Amino acid sequence: VKHESTGVVHYIAVLPDGHYVCDCCMPSNLGVPCRHYFCIWIDVQNMPFHISLIRPRWYQDSALAAESIPAVCRNRELGAEEFRLPTKTIRSAFASNPLDNTSHETTPPPRTQTVPARDVFHNVQAAI
Repeated sequence: VKHESTGVVHYIAVLPDGHYVCDCCMPSNLGVPCRHYFCIWIDVQNMPFHISLIRPRWYQDSALAAESIPAVCRNRELGAEEFRLPTKTIRSAFASNPLDNTSHETTPPPRTQTVPARDVFHNVQAAI
């Protein structure tokens, strides 16, 4: 998956059991699927999403049996026996911009101002 404005490329490896590894390390560090996974999930038809991709610590009910919940796809629900990923390639146009289906012209990213973390910290402390 290639970031549109910066051109940074992230690699995702989808494992046979339905889990995945992304080089952004968000899934392994935070225990939630990253935006790179969802970019691919949107484009690859019948790619399953299972609740077990999210760590139980983020569940409202930590005793939830995730194995009993079937995986879902954008098109339909999958049973446990169908929880195998298809081998598909992703269009290069999707890798550069997953939402753009019309024009391939590049526009510069908008100018933004980043506030230093120290300023944010001191403003929050002053407000509290």
